[in-house]
Amino acid sequence: MAEPAASFSRRTALQAGLLALSAAVVGGCASDPPMQLRLAAGEVGGFFWEFAGLLSDAAANTDVAEVVPLTTAGSVDNLEALGSRQAELP
Repeated sequence: MAEPAASFSRRTALQAGLLALSAAVVGGCASDPPMQLRLAAGEVGGFFWEFAGLLSDAAANTDVAEVVPLTTAGSVDNLEALGSRQAELP
C-alpha cells in the first residue's frame, strides 16, 4: 500500500512561491522599471499576509518586480480582486 503524501509545510509553500516568482521575472530586463504585481494576501497578521511580505522582500532584491501585498477578507475576496483586476496574484 502506498505511503500517505507528506504534508505541505509553510517552508515548502515559501519555496514554491519564491520559485514561481523567480520564474515569472526571469524574462525581465534590469534596465526597465520594476514590474508591479499586486498580491491579494488576506488579513494583516495571517499566514498569507506574512508570506506576501516575504515574497515582497525577495522581489525587492531582484530590481525586476515589486510585489505589493493587498489586504483582503480571505479567499473569496482574493478571487474577486483577481477578477476585477485589482490584483495580479492570488
